[in-house]
Amino acid sequence: MNQFNYYRIFFTPLSPVHIGTGDSYEPTNYVIEDGGLYEFDTGTAMGILSQQERAELSRITAGQPSSRMVQAIQRFFYDRRSRLLSVAVNRVLVSNGVAALYRDRIGQVAQREARGREILNALEVARTAYNPISRQPTLMGSSLKGAIRTALLDQLNNGRTTPETNGLHPFQGKRDLFRYSQPRLELERDPMRLVHISDASWRGDPESPAAEVFFAANVKKTPVADQK
Repeated sequence: MNQFNYYRIFFTPLSPVHIGTGDSYEPTNYVIEDGGLYEFDTGTAMGILSQQERAELSRITAGQPSSRMVQAIQRFFYDRRSRLLSVAVNRVLVSNGVAALYRDRIGQVAQREARGREILNALEVARTAYNPISRQPTLMGSSLKGAIRTALLDQLNNGRTTPETNGLHPFQGKRDLFRYSQPRLELERDPMRLVHISDASWRGDPESPAAEVFFAANVKKTPVADQK
């Protein structure tokens, strides 16, 4: 006998959502042109290069790895961006500021330290979680469940000062938030153990962008005073 209820839910984000995966776009597998980030497969990109261009790329990558080598590789692909668009596997909109930064810094040194060491523009773009087949963004079920759990804990704590604890589990046991006990964590009493949320795939308007690249803003929930 099935004791679980199943619900089909649609989520409408009220603000941009980024779920980090540790994966990123690298300047050697994307170019930005006409307001879009065009992702291409490096192996496929080799097919549009002439024999002379392949030899040039081999020459660039044959030396000792250095910032100069990375600069040269970035510039190599950027100079051939018009042809790379034809083999792009994905296109993501980018904000005007991101596009301008890319144009100004691709293949350039970001700064030079006092000792002369060059700091290279990595120009990595953090990717949000996505479906590797459709390449559309995905809302991970574990992330959604974590957000719901945090909201429940915040509601149950009712604005009280967070107690000093050595980890999240002791905090959830304080004041009967989620009724954990120590020293053994009674996970069988966790009310969220029975909630399972699957990953949510993109179901938006086909004419609307599913993702866009912006600058990240680090905004504190409460004012933070300088240590001085």
